Amino acid sequence: MINRLKCIYRTIDSKKTCIQQDCIRINASPLTGEETPVTVIRNGKVREIPRKEIVVGDIVVLNTGEEIPADGILLEAISLQVNESNLTGELMVNKTINEELFDEEATYPSNEVMRGTTVVDGHGIMKVER
Repeated sequence: MINRLKCIYRTIDSKKTCIQQDCIRINASPLTGEETPVTVIRNGKVREIPRKEIVVGDIVVLNTGEEIPADGILLEAISLQVNESNLTGELMVNKTINEELFDEEATYPSNEVMRGTTVVDGHGIMKVER
């Protein structure tokens, strides 16, 4: 019985080690942070560039699950919802370009998106402002 418990413990411990090693590998990925590819439209062409190369005036395509790479103004928003919890505490904020639908009580204007927030649903296109 004791040997069986030791065997179970070693198995759990080895799986825990594997999970920790996998996390280290994921965090060491070259596509984290500023190297994450972002879809932009430059000179009328769609291309992917590292997030660190985003500049004011770039047109950025936003899709569900992606982190917003810079502060900007929305040019298009289709069912766009953004998680602003790291800035405002709000988990889901509706974003729109339709002024009639603007939320007057929102912390940030309904047609603006902020760096570091995440697209929860929908998609959009933004122009980098800062």
